[in-house]
Amino acid sequence: MPVSESDTILTQINKTSKRLTTHGLTRADQEILKNPPREGRCGRLELIWSEERESRARQLYNEIQNADEHLFLAFVLTISPT
Repeated sequence: MPVSESDTILTQINKTSKRLTTHGLTRADQEILKNPPREGRCGRLELIWSEERESRARQLYNEIQNADEHLFLAFVLTISPT
């Protein structure tokens, strides 16, 4: 049975969550959250909460963060908001 894309993403989020539990937030994680992937872009957290972000997407991020901050961090580190 083929693995769906959503299963792959959930597996990646789970791995990231376990790594965060074991090792905490690394410098590499901090760079992912803070720094833009390319010149002229904004960092991941800045992009998530920016005014340009669609309200539906922002609502989803809020729901995840309100449910579990640890899961939110794993989600943001695993899935690019773009």
